[in-house]
Amino acid sequence: MFTRIECGCAALVEVDDHSATDLAPYVIENAARLQRLREDLRGWVNTSRRLLNDLGMTPLSRSKLGLNIAQGQSVVRHLQALHDEDQA
Repeated sequence: MFTRIECGCAALVEVDDHSATDLAPYVIENAARLQRLREDLRGWVNTSRRLLNDLGMTPLSRSKLGLNIAQGQSVVRHLQALHDEDQA
């Protein structure tokens, strides 16, 4: 995914840098393809962002995951205490 983003950005930067010079005729002819690449790039970035969030790889998602782990550990301790009481 990240390789696609890097390649897509590089291609668009090159086209944008040269659009006023040598590549102008190609840009006009391929405007639809370039727009599609821009849309694809936006989608790849959004997908990457969602994946990073889902995996707890952003500060906010990591903190939320930490809260969930802490809550889960609390529940496990409570259930263990109940189990220990029943066994006694």
